[in-house]
Amino acid sequence: MNNLIKLILKKNPTRLIVHPYEKKIIASFNIKKTISLDNYKNIQDFNKKINKEIGTENLLIGGFSFDSINYLKNEEWNDFPIAEFIIPEYAVKFEKNKLYHYGSNDNLKNYLSSATKNKNIKDSVNTLSVKEKNLEEWTNLVKKAKESIKNSSLEKIVVANRQKIHLSKIDIGKTIQNLIISYPNCTTFMYKNGESIFFGSTPEKIFDYNGEVLRIQALASSIPNNGQKIREIESSFKNSTLRKEHNIVVNHFIQKIKSISKNKIIISDPMIIELENIYHLLTKLQIKIKHLNPLNILESLHPSPALSGYPVDDAIEWIRKYETFDRGWYSGTIGYIDKNESHFYAALRCANFLSNKQTIMAYAGNGIVENSNADFEIKELKSKFKVIKNSIGFKNVTA
Repeated sequence: MNNLIKLILKKNPTRLIVHPYEKKIIASFNIKKTISLDNYKNIQDFNKKINKEIGTENLLIGGFSFDSINYLKNEEWNDFPIAEFIIPEYAVKFEKNKLYHYGSNDNLKNYLSSATKNKNIKDSVNTLSVKEKNLEEWTNLVKKAKESIKNSSLEKIVVANRQKIHLSKIDIGKTIQNLIISYPNCTTFMYKNGESIFFGSTPEKIFDYNGEVLRIQALASSIPNNGQKIREIESSFKNSTLRKEHNIVVNHFIQKIKSISKNKIIISDPMIIELENIYHLLTKLQIKIKHLNPLNILESLHPSPALSGYPVDDAIEWIRKYETFDRGWYSGTIGYIDKNESHFYAALRCANFLSNKQTIMAYAGNGIVENSNADFEIKELKSKFKVIKNSIGFKNVTA
């Protein structure tokens, strides 16, 4: 698999989704057809065009922005519409040790089919240094969120932040390899559009669906990974504030599933997910249900309280009013649909490289509830930004 990833990156894919733990790769080259949504008033027509392609031999790769209804296009997200799916000229899916081909390109097919040896990807991070921006503005926003929660019906608000990094160019191949190495339990992705490269390594799968079974992941509550022992981590996650934040997301998904089916929901016990820089709490939900449309699933589940807050609509209104930037595709959805299945992930721990601006915009956010500790939240936010900074070579990050 690792050798295949290296071969793919050498050929400059247009889209790439890699989940090392599941040993799965989706990669596409060039674009045969693009279906875009530039005005939310046209959402029904957009959905019809997508649904027309579902069930064919085509592979669709794409996603949605965070706030599709109130999407404000600016130079930061100029290359990305509200929502978009592409049908590639040629694509491959590596799954269960088999390589599946979509479209036709004999040269690429023969080239990628030769990847039979499992060679390790070598860590190629350069050592640079960067000073983190002052987080006073974000800290004040966290305080505002806590005040709003205390004085309204809001129970949780996800408060986001962005950081600008000036960089003349990026070796996206090495960056993606570094993300895969460092975060094997996450889904690493790369979307190229125009002068922009949107990339990251997300810990959160929103759902996968194979036409019969719907699987959803509720991931919320985080603790920076400072080398604590597992007992310390387990004790920390018993904290009522962290557990409340997690339960809000779990209960939200349970209610959403109940609204579409009376079938039994299988709910896992909360489990701790360990990443290089952070721990997360994860609960898995599963239900047997046939004939669901993946776009309808997305509409129902996104944005979840893990990405916006709770109640969702009120939290989104708060974000529109108080956040000082437009999220674009950050905390939106990325994924793919083919004839038999669909997989979608939350676009987190991500950045957008604007080559014409020689700038990387990195994004991260935290879920805030009434009893959240501002100092703890700052530590967590910094640990999330390191995902991007480390991947592109900024190893010596100072506060």
